[in-house]
Amino acid sequence: MSTEVTPPLLTLPVEIVYRILDHLQPLTIFLSCRNTLLKLNLSYNPIGESGLEYLANALQTNKTLTELELSHNALDGGGAQHIGNILQHNSTLIQLNVTYNPVHSNGMKYVANGLAVNNTLAGLHFGWNELGCQGARYLASALEKNHSLVNLNLFANGIGHEGIQYLANGLRHNRTLTTLYMPGNNIDAEGARHLADALQNNSTLTTLYLEGIFMTAEGVHALAIGLQNNRTLKTLSFGGNDIGLEGAKCLVNALLINKV
Repeated sequence: MSTEVTPPLLTLPVEIVYRILDHLQPLTIFLSCRNTLLKLNLSYNPIGESGLEYLANALQTNKTLTELELSHNALDGGGAQHIGNILQHNSTLIQLNVTYNPVHSNGMKYVANGLAVNNTLAGLHFGWNELGCQGARYLASALEKNHSLVNLNLFANGIGHEGIQYLANGLRHNRTLTTLYMPGNNIDAEGARHLADALQNNSTLTTLYLEGIFMTAEGVHALAIGLQNNRTLKTLSFGGNDIGLEGAKCLVNALLINKV
């Protein structure tokens, strides 16, 4: 029997370590470090559905990773299914970034199922994923059940007024979310009325970003009603909207009543 001992990486010259790492796939490196790694950035890496499956399986037993970056990976509904598995079985992940992936509403169904039972994730970045109305519906259902999510980014997801209605219902029952990013979604006046309803009935949201949502004075008038009765919102970002003078007046009047 050989008594040869393989030297650990820490004892090798750094040049040799770099050469070794250059010939390894990112997932292979992760699997070898899975009991020590805290943050993993795989953005702009076409790992595909099979690569994500390996990652999901590894994360089921991982006890250290807290941040996972998967943006720009061309992950579709199949990949989203593995993301849902990660959320269901992993108990350490705190931040997850899945922006710029064509997940669509079908994929959101799997992610929402995982989110509904997850108790650790605090930040979910899900911009540019083409969720649409149905995707927002799945997400809203998860928000009603989730008790850990604090920060949610839904930038440019094609969520119109119907999708906002679903999200407003989810926010009515959610007790943890404090920051919601909604820029680049066509919300319009009807969507603003649903947002106003959410603001009147939600008691945890402190920051709301609504830049470039095609809001006009009519929508601001509806939103202002919700602001008048809200007691928790501290930051409202409203740039890039055509609210005009009348819309500005509505906001000023709401601020005179709102004392937060």
